[in-house]
Amino acid sequence: MTGITVMEQDHELTGRLAGIYRPALTALRDCLPEGQGFSLPLFMTPSPEYAVAGLKLMIVGQETHSWYSHLHDLANYPDVAAIQQRYSRFALGHGYDSPFWRAVLKIQAALVPHVPRFGFVWTNLFPCDQDKTMPTVKWHDALRAHSPFRAELEILKPDLVVCFTGPRYDYTLRHYFPEAAWSNVASESGPLLHRLTVPAGPHLVLRTYHPNYLVWRKILERTVAEIVHLAHALFTRTTAVPVAVAASREPSIK
Repeated sequence: MTGITVMEQDHELTGRLAGIYRPALTALRDCLPEGQGFSLPLFMTPSPEYAVAGLKLMIVGQETHSWYSHLHDLANYPDVAAIQQRYSRFALGHGYDSPFWRAVLKIQAALVPHVPRFGFVWTNLFPCDQDKTMPTVKWHDALRAHSPFRAELEILKPDLVVCFTGPRYDYTLRHYFPEAAWSNVASESGPLLHRLTVPAGPHLVLRTYHPNYLVWRKILERTVAEIVHLAHALFTRTTAVPVAVAASREPSIK
């Protein structure tokens, strides 16, 4: 983007996201009742590093495990700007030690320099959790209807989307990608890694299980290495830019 600074690109993405988040926040607050345990929605604020990353990486989780406050907290989070600031302060898991963030940061580290430490984005299939877990089924349609997920993809244009969501969330993933063709990825991890081919969508969309499950199965390291290998194969073919495959050589996650 000739003549536009990195900071201006960052502000432009944040502003465009705010534009889709405002009606989403209004709709969520209108349709989800107060006092039912719904968290604040996860509204992204991309870093300046994402705007210039050579490989645009998006990580997709299930839902938050609480997100600082409740959906109807107008005193502390009256608007989209306040919720986006909370995302910025979270700093993409900086200082958090969990299977999810260890897996995410192993993928990111294996893709340096094309994905800097803060040069990726993270979102969820459900914008809100309910009592720190998956919302009850009666609210799924409303959450999907008012989710900004597809609009986020259109604005951020990731090259690689990694969904740590597992089969319980496939119905919701298929709602967002009704046109996608699903296929098993032949891998050492068995049928735990799927590729979604999305017409006119991101170059590579992968769905695997949540890292908690992968740790329990003792295959997190292997799955991370396979994700990085697929990213390497795709982007060396399409851009001829080498991406280091380092996950399999790193120490085991405990």
